[in-house]
Amino acid sequence: MNTKTAYDFYLPFCAERKEQLDVVSDILEKHLRFEKLEVIETGASQNLQDGCFGFYFCKLALDSGGTFISVDINEEIVKRSEQLYQIHFPGQQINHFVSDSVEFLKKYEGTPNLIHLDSWDLYIPDPVPA
Repeated sequence: MNTKTAYDFYLPFCAERKEQLDVVSDILEKHLRFEKLEVIETGASQNLQDGCFGFYFCKLALDSGGTFISVDINEEIVKRSEQLYQIHFPGQQINHFVSDSVEFLKKYEGTPNLIHLDSWDLYIPDPVPA
């Protein structure tokens, strides 16, 4: 997996996340060598101010010929996310769903090899409820 193209694409959106981007890119390059990415993001990216880290994963998925799915429980957030992705990924198939992410993941029939847990209610010391 070549993370450089996705890295270069994402960095101008949120340069303040460069350290996070460096760590994630390094992990993916060295340890998670997938030919084709099937990515699910829980907690939709809705505006550039929220970081839009999903853009990075979306670019990786699309560049590999894979799929990117974004799921959020809030319909308005999903609508804003759809609009944002249409602007920055014109003509690309981006899958957005309105759903509780836990329920979505339980029912999902694909085989994701990367899940970005970016839901607001995630509490790291006790992540199971989220």
